[in-house]
Amino acid sequence: MKMPRVLQALFYMLRFSREEICERDTNKLDFKKAKQLISEDLFEKMAKYNPLGQSEEEYKEYQKLGFLKKTIESVEEEKVDEYSIILGRIHRWIT
Repeated sequence: MKMPRVLQALFYMLRFSREEICERDTNKLDFKKAKQLISEDLFEKMAKYNPLGQSEEEYKEYQKLGFLKKTIESVEEEKVDEYSIILGRIHRWIT
């Protein structure tokens, strides 16, 4: 899959763990694992996501805003849109 960083950032932002979406002992997206998580539950988490205000929850380092920004900063929005309109919309939602 092209541009896996977009999906990876989405999953991390919604607090999925690295073990749930990546190859073992790496930070490389495992699309076979990730595609099993694309379900109604994912869309519900997206709908309930609230970026405003302080959160009392503990975040892992890769779920923090700085890491997420670095993850998708090299991904150009126009190229994502050319590849997939849906992935482009996800990219805009994340940013």
